[in-house]
Amino acid sequence: MAVQYSIHKMVSDGTLSTIALGIQYLQRNDIYLRIAEVETPQSGSPSGYTWSFIDNNTIRVLPVVPAGVEVVVYRRTDLDEMYNIYSQNAQFDESTIDENNQQLLFIAQEYFEQGVPVQLASGVEYAREDIVNVYYRLKLSDGSYTAEFAVPKGGAAGFEALRRSYADAGLTLVEGSFETGGTLSSATDVLLHNVTAKAYAWTGAFQHVVAPGTNPTLPGSGYAPRTDAPRTDALLRDIYFTGPVRSLSQSQFAINAGMSASTQTGMLQSFIDSFTSSGGCAVIDQSILIDDVGLNARSNTDILFTNGTVLTKKPTKAPGYNLIRFDSVKNSHVYAPVLMGDKYTHLADQGEFGAGIAIVGECDTLHIHQPVCSSMWGDGIYVSKDTSDKYPLGVHIYQPKCDKNRRQGISIEGGVVRIYEPELTNTKSSDSRFTLANGPHAGIDIEPFDNTPVNLDVLVTSPKTFCNDGAGVMVAPYYLTAAKTLRIDVQNHVDEGSRQAFFLLGDNANFSGYIKYNGVGTLNKQNALHIGAWRRSINCLVDLDITARLWGAARSIADTKYGAAWAWDIVNGESQGGVNLKMKAIGPSANGSVHISYCIGSEYNDIDVQFTAGTTNNILACPNSNVRVKCLAANPPSYSGSADYTKLLTEFYINGTGDKQFAFESSYLGSITDGTEITVTARNVTSLALVRSASQASVGGYIYAIDGTKNGWKVTGAFVNFKLVKYGNDIAIKSVSGGPGVYA
Repeated sequence: MAVQYSIHKMVSDGTLSTIALGIQYLQRNDIYLRIAEVETPQSGSPSGYTWSFIDNNTIRVLPVVPAGVEVVVYRRTDLDEMYNIYSQNAQFDESTIDENNQQLLFIAQEYFEQGVPVQLASGVEYAREDIVNVYYRLKLSDGSYTAEFAVPKGGAAGFEALRRSYADAGLTLVEGSFETGGTLSSATDVLLHNVTAKAYAWTGAFQHVVAPGTNPTLPGSGYAPRTDAPRTDALLRDIYFTGPVRSLSQSQFAINAGMSASTQTGMLQSFIDSFTSSGGCAVIDQSILIDDVGLNARSNTDILFTNGTVLTKKPTKAPGYNLIRFDSVKNSHVYAPVLMGDKYTHLADQGEFGAGIAIVGECDTLHIHQPVCSSMWGDGIYVSKDTSDKYPLGVHIYQPKCDKNRRQGISIEGGVVRIYEPELTNTKSSDSRFTLANGPHAGIDIEPFDNTPVNLDVLVTSPKTFCNDGAGVMVAPYYLTAAKTLRIDVQNHVDEGSRQAFFLLGDNANFSGYIKYNGVGTLNKQNALHIGAWRRSINCLVDLDITARLWGAARSIADTKYGAAWAWDIVNGESQGGVNLKMKAIGPSANGSVHISYCIGSEYNDIDVQFTAGTTNNILACPNSNVRVKCLAANPPSYSGSADYTKLLTEFYINGTGDKQFAFESSYLGSITDGTEITVTARNVTSLALVRSASQASVGGYIYAIDGTKNGWKVTGAFVNFKLVKYGNDIAIKSVSGGPGVYA
């Protein structure tokens, strides 16, 4: 039996039916019971129990409580008003003064032992699930439920939740799976087997590499299942919420709609601050109007926003604001915040730094799940330094959605940041009252503000970016100088309709590390890929793998810089370079020229170009690149180049009807080395003719047939394949296949 000031707990021995109260109270209706973790009113309880007072110190419970079942008696003293109000003619004497003081003492005791008077959450219960999410709800102490909230089954957010559950059991769930492979380094490491939904440990020597496709369930495999961390509702509650769970609407800080923005913001801040340093979970279940001061999150405190709850920025003249600020916050999870800015109602044209979520200082083990940040004056999410030049140490943001923000969807100026599956859309100022001339209007911009970041370590997985006035993803570390190391990895990016899919800008930077990117850009207003001022002397590995589809949709494609890719070729007198590029370009969708311009890097550039339509398809030369062209249009491509283009356009594919002619220009032959093999393939044509140039007689050089004769050569047939070799100004035919066909 445990007795506190306001709580009396006991466990039945199988005979419990009467309870001798061990706590004081002022009125009988201040006493409450909870039996087997179920709130139990005096009658009509879902638990089936009833109870009543025998006298002021004794309670009878029916039926008899079975052995092992816990019964909790607790007190909640009336706090709506004082018991004795002297201005309303209450008798003023020692007894009424003592009663008022006792009321205050009891309330203080309850606050100390039970927290702020609220409808406490007795647990998190499973509600339902679909293909993507599992849905839970909070059960409150009065037996009612909150709205459902979703926990993703898979992806980064689901993996993080599962990792934490195994960590509570003393195990480390490592990246990967038995289906995709992974590495187990100790006896406490486990790897997930998706087929059985179990984690397995290795029983042999370490370090152990698990090959993709390994089946840990086979006899003698050497793997042992670990069931230390079953995914039960009780465990889920422990994973997501530590400490008391309290609801705003049921607290003394509950919001009334008629309150001013400052009062509402202050009340919500007081509610968050009411959690002690030991933490808990603040359930925000009321929509709030936020003033210019905004909210500050706390370390060790989780925040859960229920369905339909929105934090809305009151229109302001202020040049900047933060709806929620995380300043050196540690060990905190935030779930499903929905934030609405004042982009369309802002009262002045100054500034550009109004953010939905601001993350600054040495934030660590900070996890923000499924935030929605829309219509901010500046950025949806802003990650930067504090006033002491300290940057985040460990921030994880899961499935953020940033839409219609004025400056950026997400800005990252430094720190260790992981962003999983973001959706970043419609970043622009052109649709607001006050346009922002210099943008950048990117979906996500990884761009240090100065040279202060110690770490710029960013991972972005599976971002989706649509219709941003700037790039879908922009990386611009041009303020970093020597002795700085960056690690940037953008994986599986999909963009449609932004100005560029990926924009890389170096300028005068000089640093080490790596930048990795792979993605697809479709219908980009300018280029799928834009490289600006990236100098060869930058000691940073850059690996880019991009597919461009139907670019230049909103521009005249005839302008060379609106090709599939574009790069500034000279920076401060120094050649651009240091970029390893693998690119596939497919398009355009309308007549016009297509250019891959100055994709200058190392000898590893590997570029495929496929034309699907258009009367003119121009290739602007790409030095030191291996370029293959597949032309599915009616006309073969033309090209331009210079002497240092050593691996340009060695494979040509032509698709069309009728008689086609393919001409080898002098500029092209001068750009490739002797002995280079060239392939020209045509499909669905009546015939294909090879000529030395459009005016062969004036330039010299010949096309030599297999028998040594020199002529222009024509082969008839629906399919034709030429294999050629270049020597000087001449082209020699090694072989011809397809047909039926004959030389003309």
